[in-house]
Amino acid sequence: MMALEVEDDGLRWDDRTASRGEVLGFHERFDPWTATVRLEVDGPGWSVPVDATYPPVRRALRQAFPDRPFTADWSEQGVFPGLVLDRPPALAWGLLVAFVLGSVWAFAAGFGPSIGLLLAIVWWWPLGRARASVIVDPLGVRVGPVWAPRIPWHEVVEIGEEPVGTRGTRLVVWTGEGTQEAVVPRALMPALSARMWRLGGVRVGGLPRRVELGYRRAAQGARGAPWGVLAVTLVLAAFATEPFPILVWGLLATGIAGFVGAAVEARVRGWAHGGIVWMTAAWSVVLLGILIALVG
Repeated sequence: MMALEVEDDGLRWDDRTASRGEVLGFHERFDPWTATVRLEVDGPGWSVPVDATYPPVRRALRQAFPDRPFTADWSEQGVFPGLVLDRPPALAWGLLVAFVLGSVWAFAAGFGPSIGLLLAIVWWWPLGRARASVIVDPLGVRVGPVWAPRIPWHEVVEIGEEPVGTRGTRLVVWTGEGTQEAVVPRALMPALSARMWRLGGVRVGGLPRRVELGYRRAAQGARGAPWGVLAVTLVLAAFATEPFPILVWGLLATGIAGFVGAAVEARVRGWAHGGIVWMTAAWSVVLLGILIALVG
C-alpha cells in the first residue's frame, strides 16, 4: 500500500510529515530505465514511489491541494511511452536497436550490402511496433506505433485495458472501424486514465470477450484483404504467359476475401444476420470455384 497519506493539516509519508504551507506542488516523473513512476512533492523534497494504490491518493491530493501545481513528464505533449517486450523502454529499446544494427551489419558483410538493406527493411516493421506509445491530447488519442493515426474523441467508442506480463497493461481503443492498441507500463495507467477522462470524457474499462475482441482486431485487415489479393492477382497476371487462369482464380479469391471481410465487418457492427448472409455468399463463390475446377 502506498505510504503517502493526506491528512487534515498536511501530508504524511512513513514517519515524515509536511504541513500544508510546506507543500508547494507535485510532479509525476516516469523512469524509462525501470518503468516506474515517482511522485515528487515540491517543498519537503520527497520522491514517493507509486504503486497500484495510487489512484485514490492522486484524487485526494488534487482535492486537498487544488491551488498547487500538479504536473507530470507528459503534461505538455501527453506522450505515454510503451513497454518493449515487457521490459522498460530505455534499456530494452537500446538492446533491440543494437541487435538489429549488429544483424544488419553481419548480413551485409557476409552476403553483400543488398541483403543487409533487405534485412533492415524487414526489421522496420517489428521495430516500429516495439516503439508503440500512447498520445492523449485535446484533439484525440493515438495508440500504437508512430504511423498510427490520431483518433478524434468523437470517434472513440470504447477504451479497454488488461494486464500483460509482470509490469504492463494493454490499452485497446475501439472506434467502430477497428482497434488501436499498445502495451504501456502499469504504473502509468492512473495518470493515463485520468487524462483520457479529463480531455476526452472517456472512461477506461475492461476488454470485451475474447471472441468479440478478435473480430474487432480483424476488422481492418479483413476490410483491406480483398484489395491486396486483387493487387497480387493483377501483378502476377501482368507477368504471366497465360494470364487468364490467374485472373479467374485471383478474382474468385478476391470475391471470397471480400465476402469474408464484409461478414467480419457486419459482425463487428452488431448485424449478426448480415454476417450470415455474407458468409453464405463467400461459400457460394467457393462452390463456384470447385465447379469450375471440375468442369474445366
